[in-house]
Amino acid sequence: MAEYKSSPSRLKRLFAKGREKWKQKALERQKKLRSQEIKIRDLSNSRDKWQGRVRELEARVAELEKAQGAEEQSSEAEETEAKAAIVKVDLDARAKGHSYPLHVMQLSIEQVVAGLTSLRGSSKTWAIFAQYYTLPVPSYTSVRSWVFLHNPSKRCTRNPDKHRDFPDFEGMSTASIVK
Repeated sequence: MAEYKSSPSRLKRLFAKGREKWKQKALERQKKLRSQEIKIRDLSNSRDKWQGRVRELEARVAELEKAQGAEEQSSEAEETEAKAAIVKVDLDARAKGHSYPLHVMQLSIEQVVAGLTSLRGSSKTWAIFAQYYTLPVPSYTSVRSWVFLHNPSKRCTRNPDKHRDFPDFEGMSTASIVK
């Protein structure tokens, strides 16, 4: 202690205080180290859990893709059977009293009824096809007459008084007229 100029009581107090600070820092480092170990353990467990989940889902995806491949093969077989069963249609066949081929009439009706195309839209579609194929182009009035030919009650009109030969539209909802 000869090397220190301070009194021994003061040195004792400084050394004790320094030791307490050192102990406090060591305890804090130990707590921080322990919390980091816990965090690493938790993250490792979480990563392992999610990796297991990914493996399960990858196996499920592989299983579903295998099942889908089998379904596609069966649907391809069905398509080839359906193509083999297609009967050739006479493209020049015409209904009695009509100037357009039956397939033009049928496709026009299906466009309007099932495809929800307008009457004029159906006619314009045929005009587009006529640019590439030799097909007659029906006017929208022809398409309208084909759509309403056998079921005039489905005609929706603004003034039902003009059409006395059709059923009375009063009391009917729009849904029942369109159906």
